[in-house]
Amino acid sequence: MRPALSIKTPSFLLGTCLLLLSSSCDQPNGRPLYLTDAQGREMVLHGVNVSGAAKSDPLGLAWHTKADYARLAGWGFNTIRLLLFWSVLEPAQGQYNSVYMDSIEERLDWAEAHGLMVILDMHQDLYSAEFTGDGAPAWAINSDGHRFSPLSPWWLNYIHPAVLAAFDHLWTDAWLQDAYADAWGHVASELGSHNAVIGYDLMNEPFLATQSPITFEGDRLRPFYHLIAQNIRIHDPDARIFFEPMAFPTASGAPSLMPAYGDPQATYAPHYYDPIVHEGGPYHGSATIVDAAIALKASEAENHGVPMILGEFGAFADGPGHLDYLEDMMDALDQHACGWAYWSYDKGGGFGILDNNGDETDVFDVIVRAYPQRVAGTIQEHSFNLSTRVMELRYETPFSITAPTEIFVPAARLYPGGFQVSSSDAAGSWSWTFDQAREVVQIVHDTGQDSHTIRIEP
Repeated sequence: MRPALSIKTPSFLLGTCLLLLSSSCDQPNGRPLYLTDAQGREMVLHGVNVSGAAKSDPLGLAWHTKADYARLAGWGFNTIRLLLFWSVLEPAQGQYNSVYMDSIEERLDWAEAHGLMVILDMHQDLYSAEFTGDGAPAWAINSDGHRFSPLSPWWLNYIHPAVLAAFDHLWTDAWLQDAYADAWGHVASELGSHNAVIGYDLMNEPFLATQSPITFEGDRLRPFYHLIAQNIRIHDPDARIFFEPMAFPTASGAPSLMPAYGDPQATYAPHYYDPIVHEGGPYHGSATIVDAAIALKASEAENHGVPMILGEFGAFADGPGHLDYLEDMMDALDQHACGWAYWSYDKGGGFGILDNNGDETDVFDVIVRAYPQRVAGTIQEHSFNLSTRVMELRYETPFSITAPTEIFVPAARLYPGGFQVSSSDAAGSWSWTFDQAREVVQIVHDTGQDSHTIRIEP
């Protein structure tokens, strides 16, 4: 998870600041960018993180089986952000854990078997398990002699002198950065050729420690990312890099100050949690504030010239108004062309999407929805209305793509009485079929027609 602002910070004050900051930033003027598949279709990514439970597993794997991957696909998710841990990968410097890589590869096989694309995420919280978190192995810790004693709540440990020192050494010690980049290079050499892998999330929620918040992202974080990417691409030349801004305070809605990233084969992967909702407090109810938060991050993605996926977001189970919050999040993410990965595929309260028995929570009433997964053209806009269950997609075909447009339609869940598919195309110039096993509508149209509007409704 991530450091949060104190619950004493009123959401409306944060929202007011956010609106002011977002209004001062350049808003996206051009059409948002999307990832594309091998056929040139633009892809919309909906997925989950797998998972928080892995943090406390000595093997770094948690409880999931192949059946869970089938279950994820059945809910219409097409993406997972799969957590990796440097401490498990490289327990001794220069000695990599082949059993761990084999286990991760097995999970990639499960993903591929069920049509899931995987973002490999090198996860950390509080730098290392030595500081009640996860991430770095013991040999990669230099706390400058500070003795660690835990603070409460957990995220206050980010300002503990031992944790600050450990992060500062990562940002300033060349040998340590090289070791981290080498670890990523090893992952790419072992897993980069796997069909399920679509990219590498270089570090979960990097924390600036005592570095300048003004210059950290440009002077420290971005060069560090480029170093890692260079090592990855030795083994996977076409690797797509998923990069995050500094976690705090951007994960609570503040702007990133990172200069243009400078890599067209990259994807912006920020996180966002309303700080009050994060702590289980009530949702303020303002869709405008939520939209402003996502608009700001979409603007940053445009400044980087890359697509965007919200790598983490979520709501505390049973928090007052949590479903309204998630509905507003879904609408904003659609509006600003942001893919997403929900935090997380875990059981039993908190941010988990399952209850203690492994059954669905009410979160699924919001996040499982009809949406375009692969579009044979350039997406102009898409939306889903939770109340009416109407999905609309508008896209253009400036060039010929022979593969069909594919739209996930959870018929059994949302359309028990059936659904209709309509198009702006002339009768006889388009057709659709429904793959009931995958719950996917496939649409074929006249590639000579410039624009198409698809509507799915009960």
